[in-house]
Amino acid sequence: MDSHIFVVKTETGEILSHYFESHKTNNWMSDAVVLTEIKIDTAPYIFNSSTRAFGVRVFFLGSSNINQYSQELISLFVEKDDALTPVLHQYPIENYGGEWDGECVGEFTSERKIIMISDQKSNGFNNIVIKNKITDNINFLEGDECKNKAKISYQKDTLKYDGSVYKK
Repeated sequence: MDSHIFVVKTETGEILSHYFESHKTNNWMSDAVVLTEIKIDTAPYIFNSSTRAFGVRVFFLGSSNINQYSQELISLFVEKDDALTPVLHQYPIENYGGEWDGECVGEFTSERKIIMISDQKSNGFNNIVIKNKITDNINFLEGDECKNKAKISYQKDTLKYDGSVYKK
């Protein structure tokens, strides 16, 4: 699916800005991994005194019960000269995957990231701090009972604006 994103004046329907991306580069497709949802994220992503972004979140879900998979990606857009410009493109904000025997035994990993806007700046835009909670789960049989061991770890990354996009 190609993506068309518009900012529209609700009172008049006037298009204020627009962004287009081909299915060849946006990866909005469904096959064994299904695109299940697209959401607008209006959290206050304020990058400087005159620039506020909004997000587009895309959710994917794998169709295998044995090899489970899901992912959420976020892109952040700012308005520049009557156009929308992506400053963060398809950043993985949630990942879940693993493999199991269909009954108990298996291993799964889950990552959940939180986006925070820093006071520190790079090239005139506030940095983005990413806090990541990683949960590794191992399911195993103990006798006839299915048990679980979980290990939780945390990572923190900073994305800096290079003048056109945010990078690690």
